[in-house]
Amino acid sequence: TAASGVVSLDVSLIEILPYLRAESGVVNGMQGVFLSDIRNGKVLEKLNLKQNDFLFNLSGNNVFNLSSLNDAYIALKDRKDIVATLYRNGELKKIVARRVNN
Repeated sequence: TAASGVVSLDVSLIEILPYLRAESGVVNGMQGVFLSDIRNGKVLEKLNLKQNDFLFNLSGNNVFNLSSLNDAYIALKDRKDIVATLYRNGELKKIVARRVNN
């Protein structure tokens, strides 16, 4: 699947995790997290995400809760591009997050 968008990531996930809510769930047999934003959608907007996007993978690392999201991000710390694979409104999407400060 081709990337649905490319976003510049100029903040650390550690900085934004307190503003994200991730509720574990299953879509199409995949474990993942429904993402929502506790800051009026501004954090999700910065990441090119939407309320209740279902994120299940970051560049080959499965995501099923906030802790695994953080672990995946740490595992990818040396990568300039991180590919988020998610379902939005029933459609598979891939968003490339390109780190500005690597």
